[in-house]
Amino acid sequence: MNSCNITNKTTEEIIDPQIIEKVEKKVEDTIKKYSLIDKKDKTLIAVSGGKDSTTCAHILKKLGYSIEAFTVDVHIGCYTQENLFNVKKMCEKEGIKLHVFSFRKSYGHSVCHAREILNKKGLNFNSCTVCGVMRRRLFNIAAKQANATKLATGHNMDDEVQSIIMNIFRNKQSLNARIGPKQNIIDKGLVPRIKPLFFVTEDEIIKYSKAMKFPVHYGQCPCAATSLRYNVREFLQECKKINPDSVQNVMNFFTSQQQNKPILKTKAQLKKCNVCGEPSVRETCRTCQILSNLNSTAQTS
Repeated sequence: MNSCNITNKTTEEIIDPQIIEKVEKKVEDTIKKYSLIDKKDKTLIAVSGGKDSTTCAHILKKLGYSIEAFTVDVHIGCYTQENLFNVKKMCEKEGIKLHVFSFRKSYGHSVCHAREILNKKGLNFNSCTVCGVMRRRLFNIAAKQANATKLATGHNMDDEVQSIIMNIFRNKQSLNARIGPKQNIIDKGLVPRIKPLFFVTEDEIIKYSKAMKFPVHYGQCPCAATSLRYNVREFLQECKKINPDSVQNVMNFFTSQQQNKPILKTKAQLKKCNVCGEPSVRETCRTCQILSNLNSTAQTS
């Protein structure tokens, strides 16, 4: 771990103190408006060591909610070692119980190794797809093991707008029906997911995180450059240079469409995966499909 030169990063930038009040009020207002959490809930927060999930954990703790944290070590060299170091420090400082899962222990491979095996077999997966799909299953498992009634993630407004645009590019607008501060999928096997930072922009979170001097990594995952999300994110960054309100305007349009078109509020129907028993829209969930390909490859290599 020392070979990664891990240190607690802080900033000496002068930050407008009003950003703290602004971001915390947005989160509190979102929680109240959409009934995301109440004091009786036990909320498990998925943390990565980045600015978003650290901000989410800090604010929910400050607002007095019962929370614990959960992280997945996906084993991407110094990047995830640094993030895990920061997560542990943050949780220790905030007095938050932390649950740590290992991608290797859970699935037998690191994210990048799994992607390499799949690619060698001719399956066109990038690291973000493998990571996203397989981490989501661990989120739900961890939440159930912790007896959590809510599962919170640190998705911000920019993340959600990226997802909206990606679904449009892929002509999968039905997936946009699932986007919101809380999921509209009802299933007893799925711990309800919430996004308290849904209406907070990435720029606001960066300013908040720096104002609070959180020891977090501000760069992107080194494996992200091959994903569609990376390209959409870069596109939106260019749009914001022309119009700083670009992301906010897309979100305003999206929320107005949700209000005016009830079809967008249709609730997804889930079934149990016939292999692992976890909730899935398919007979066999995507995680089990990936694992099946990984195992069959390992046996024939």
